Amino acid sequence: MKNFFNTVFFALIILFFVMFSLSNSQSIQLNFFGVLLKPLPISLLILLPFLVGVVLGSILDLAERFSLKREVKKLRKELGAREAETKAVAAIDTEKDSFS
Repeated sequence: MKNFFNTVFFALIILFFVMFSLSNSQSIQLNFFGVLLKPLPISLLILLPFLVGVVLGSILDLAERFSLKREVKKLRKELGAREAETKAVAAIDTEKDSFS
């Protein structure tokens, strides 16, 4: 069900971009520090930085996920060692109680 909603959401976003591009097809020429850039459609000048931001944000999120996965693996290993230590201490306590 989640895949269905993701697909519908993605299709709506694409539809929005297509409608936005068709309704903003006028070309403008930008002056960037004295350099005249070739005329580009307004929709491209607006959507391109947005898409670059989405890609960069996704890359940063991916790096964060890898970092968190590494931390979870380390913590699980530490938890296993502590659980083994706890069992060993409990076994020693049980032996002491049986001798008393």
